[in-house]
Amino acid sequence: MDKNVVRDSGVGFLTRPLQKPHPPIATSAVSPFSGSIKTAAQRGWYPISGNFCPRTTVASHWKVYCDGCADVGRKPDGAAWREARTVVVAPTDQEAEDYIHDPKRATYSYFDYLITLLKSTNSTAVIRPKKEMTDDEVTADAVVNEVVIAGSPRTVVDKLLAYRETVGPFGTLLISSMDWDGPNRAMEKRSMELLANEVMPQLNRALGAAA
Repeated sequence: MDKNVVRDSGVGFLTRPLQKPHPPIATSAVSPFSGSIKTAAQRGWYPISGNFCPRTTVASHWKVYCDGCADVGRKPDGAAWREARTVVVAPTDQEAEDYIHDPKRATYSYFDYLITLLKSTNSTAVIRPKKEMTDDEVTADAVVNEVVIAGSPRTVVDKLLAYRETVGPFGTLLISSMDWDGPNRAMEKRSMELLANEVMPQLNRALGAAA
């Protein structure tokens, strides 16, 4: 039996794709100056920066991607870079802020749970808003403030543009969707509608004009 097959965990054989050439390959990364990002650049894969990565980590991913492209004589192209973020859009800034900091809602619960897991394995380095922070200082509120982009449609557009200026020219924004069950449903659905109908058209216009 293949050593990579673990039937009890649902890990099985990987079948070869029929498509030629093979489907595009993407690989995610969460560590600062990730080697996975460099490998993706060298092999022509799509890099994906994790949604809970602090801005300094995401910026390091673009630097490593450029270095990896240079290794093989390829010009770095931001269009190949995927950046995952948690984005919450509400009619007003206050509604968005109240939602993401409410312990009973999906966004806060997700990050609180993730931080608990990372602390249990001494792995909070991948999520710390500041490198010098202690584990006790890595709280859900601190992480939400660092990695979640939230506000009214206009505010979110401005934040995304400023964020992209800070970390690098990622070409695709991947939205990290939260639990839509129960009391989260109405807010999460409205957030996606505002993102699709108001934020993205403004964002694309702004980026098109800049280009």
